[in-house]
Amino acid sequence: LALQEEQCILLKQISDMAAKSPLRLSHLLSACIDLSEHAGRAIIEVVRRGSLLVKDKGGNDPQTEADRESERIIVHSLRKTFKGLVVVGEENTQGCSDDSLRTPDQELVQMGDCDRELQLHDTVVWVDPLDGTKEFVAGRYEAVTVLVGIASGGRPIAGVIHQPFVNNQAMKSEASNDITCKNECAAKVGRTVYGAIGYGVKNVALQDGDRSLLPVTATSSRYTTEVNAAVLKAQHALKEEFALPSTPGLIKSSGAGNKGLQIIEGTASVWVYPTSGISRWDTCATEALIVASGGALTDIQGRLYGYNADGTGGENPEGGSAPDSGLCNRSGVLASFDRDFHSALVQRMKQE
Repeated sequence: LALQEEQCILLKQISDMAAKSPLRLSHLLSACIDLSEHAGRAIIEVVRRGSLLVKDKGGNDPQTEADRESERIIVHSLRKTFKGLVVVGEENTQGCSDDSLRTPDQELVQMGDCDRELQLHDTVVWVDPLDGTKEFVAGRYEAVTVLVGIASGGRPIAGVIHQPFVNNQAMKSEASNDITCKNECAAKVGRTVYGAIGYGVKNVALQDGDRSLLPVTATSSRYTTEVNAAVLKAQHALKEEFALPSTPGLIKSSGAGNKGLQIIEGTASVWVYPTSGISRWDTCATEALIVASGGALTDIQGRLYGYNADGTGGENPEGGSAPDSGLCNRSGVLASFDRDFHSALVQRMKQE
């Protein structure tokens, strides 16, 4: 019995050491990039098989085999590769076969002086294995993304947005709404945008021109009177702050990753969603990349969401209460292309 107790103590010490051991941000980000692309290939393979195996999680929130397999690949492979790392996935998949596990490449990204050591006990990876599931089920593949965000100390620091159906051999047939694979779908899949705060955003196609003139982006599937009122405030804030000759337009889009990319690449100036319905796994990666590109993402009141595993770690730059903890972003999302303008935008949102 004494020997067993000694062994248990030794195992706990080893576990504690692993949880406190450092890892390089570049290694973790590289692994997230690699696994997101493996997941993208798995998503396309589900479409090729022609059976999505849709389940309703409740509240008209579908889940497909592509969601599940993508999460198994990313979440369980990260947990196996980085022992002690906390990984939160939207689908909360239980169990994983060896067929889904991957050994990710940890040397894809060379960050130079921007690299840093992370502590496992202070690091959380947030995963939305298939953002835009409703669009995916309907065959609107352009809105689909895979989101992997890295948080340290409760705040996003790096992220990956992978688009499985952009610039790859899987081409949509408008006539049949099927996928025709050319030259093997297993080849290099889609496009992967990645980056970190202080390092910048890579693999983006930046649009030229004055970003203040760009339209506001908002949800297409839940465009309520409340959303419309928030959009009008954002449009007026842009017009007044930048003395624009006319009011910016509106893009109605699907998917958090898709709207985040619009801000990052310069096809939209502001993303506004004033109520609940978006979660931490939707915004961890997008916030990190928007901030890395010079923008800002907060709740509708200008507060910063927390990204510890329980959703704590948020801040209120103006003092007062931080956003609610938990997994859901209950007080909405407000993102903009310019962090200085964002303060004026927040004040506009607070006006009646």
